[in-house]
Amino acid sequence: MLFDVLLAEQMAWDVSLLMGLITIFVTYVLLINRLTDIKIYHKKPLLFCLSLALFYFIFGSPLAVISHLSFSTHMLQMSILYFIVPPFLLLGIPEKLHIKIKKLSVLKRISKLLLTPLVALYVFGIMFLMYHLPIILNVLSEFPFVHNGILYYFLYCHLVCGGQL
Repeated sequence: MLFDVLLAEQMAWDVSLLMGLITIFVTYVLLINRLTDIKIYHKKPLLFCLSLALFYFIFGSPLAVISHLSFSTHMLQMSILYFIVPPFLLLGIPEKLHIKIKKLSVLKRISKLLLTPLVALYVFGIMFLMYHLPIILNVLSEFPFVHNGILYYFLYCHLVCGGQL
């Protein structure tokens, strides 16, 4: 009963995140139609859509609120986010689209300097360790926008560095 009162308004699905992910998927479909000859029912778009759906299930569902109350749910959420979503997302990007993205000059410069796989692995490990230090975890819990930004940064680093399959 107490949880019903405390979490009544927070146990809703995040519609704004859903709209953002739908926008990403529509952009992906338009890029696929223009740059490749892959059909929408091919394996790659389905994997990309599955990764977005899992991401939404992790962050847009009531599971996100429950994960703050239960450690096992939090660990399930983080495991799916870090070990299942990125491979599906990367496997969902066709080779032609991946090559065109890598040819962008801005991404070339950034990836040459900062995002080599070894550097990204060390940065991820250090930030993951620092994130779980009690003082930093308490500060991040007080400011959710910083907390969410760091999670998205981890995902971004994982996606960009893991692109070299």
